[in-house]
Amino acid sequence: MDNKIEQIKKFRFFLINQIKKLSDGQLNKIPDGFNNNIIWNLTHLISAQQGICYLRAGQTAVVPEKYIAPFFTNTKPERVIEKQEIEEIKGLFIDTIDKLQTDFERKIVTV
Repeated sequence: MDNKIEQIKKFRFFLINQIKKLSDGQLNKIPDGFNNNIIWNLTHLISAQQGICYLRAGQTAVVPEKYIAPFFTNTKPERVIEKQEIEEIKGLFIDTIDKLQTDFERKIVTV
């Protein structure tokens, strides 16, 4: 399973690299015909991983609630996410996978 977690981490680094030159406005822009934006999608990936690996397993999520329920499936952006919070989300995007690896190794969660 370690290899699968490592693959997820590599993909997340790839995504972070793809958006590194985008402005806050670009990350928050909802394109015509879509219901959400880039930063919502990144946070949705964090939310989904927390839901599957922690909440459904009866564990406590390792991110603040503000990054869970508002980003569930069938939700959409409710506000503009400002620069400081964007940076926090980018950090959580990687840190949550590191934490998952640690928790998997300690048998706190299974994946």
